[in-house]
Amino acid sequence: MGTCGIAAGARDILAALMNELTGAKVENVSLQQSGLRRLCDQEPMFTLTDKAGGAFRYGRLDKNKVGQIVREHVLRGQPVLEYLIKV
Repeated sequence: MGTCGIAAGARDILAALMNELTGAKVENVSLQQSGLRRLCDQEPMFTLTDKAGGAFRYGRLDKNKVGQIVREHVLRGQPVLEYLIKV
């Protein structure tokens, strides 16, 4: 939620993520907002950390991509490779 993220639509992505999780009845989720990550060209983005501690950073997101990430990664455990940021 840094300035470049907000300018790129991070607030809309957060709302879409919350709606997708609620609609899929996903519970026990912790959402934390952060600021500058020095990856403004990848905004909006988020990092998904799974139960095993694996971190997956997704970037250049839109509402459709968020829905796909929830359906495939959150619900089925299959990361959406094409949206991952390689850092």
